[in-house]
Amino acid sequence: MSDPSFEERRALDKRVISEAVKETLLHLGLDIDNPAELRKDFNHLRDWRESSESIKRHAISTIVGTLVTGGLALLFVGLKDTFGH
Repeated sequence: MSDPSFEERRALDKRVISEAVKETLLHLGLDIDNPAELRKDFNHLRDWRESSESIKRHAISTIVGTLVTGGLALLFVGLKDTFGH
């Protein structure tokens, strides 16, 4: 029994890797036989992630704005009491 050539080994490796990727995607519930639908699914996931990140950014800026406004109001009230106006 002779050792397989480099090309034969490479072809075998490609088949094994391809099969492993297909099985993994199938286990994740992705339809690999319909690339257009798969692309739509990934686009939907990207849109969902971007929306989530946008909501997070807006929430953080709202919290920071509220804290800054509260701090300025506290400073104003303190200065007003200090100077008796």
